[in-house]
Amino acid sequence: MIDLLLEVKQRCRFDDVIGETMNLHGRELTFLTAIAEDSAISSRGLSEISGLSPSRSSRVISGLTLKGLISINRDENDRRIINLNLTENGRKCVEGLNKEKLRCENELIAKLSEEEKETVISGLKILLNKI
Repeated sequence: MIDLLLEVKQRCRFDDVIGETMNLHGRELTFLTAIAEDSAISSRGLSEISGLSPSRSSRVISGLTLKGLISINRDENDRRIINLNLTENGRKCVEGLNKEKLRCENELIAKLSEEEKETVISGLKILLNKI
């Protein structure tokens, strides 16, 4: 089953397309997507999502800041809390990533019937809920 999942991923390399265009790596794309989906996400939350150590996550966050894709602001009430926000360039990057994901998804399911699409999506949801 893992081989099948990896083969599906290889046929649809949206992260590579966006990564090459924007000079970004996989973890950076993961962080941008997570920040776009949850503006209140913490660096700890990003570490958990990505499976990286806090120090490695900090380096990814610093890299995204240097590239002008996110901004870092300290919470006024608790200086230990860091708020991460997408910049305009970060939002454009996420928009491009989402377009590429949709293109890839459409390409993957183009030859499936509606019933087959529902079966695949349902099966993937079941798998994700069980792990």
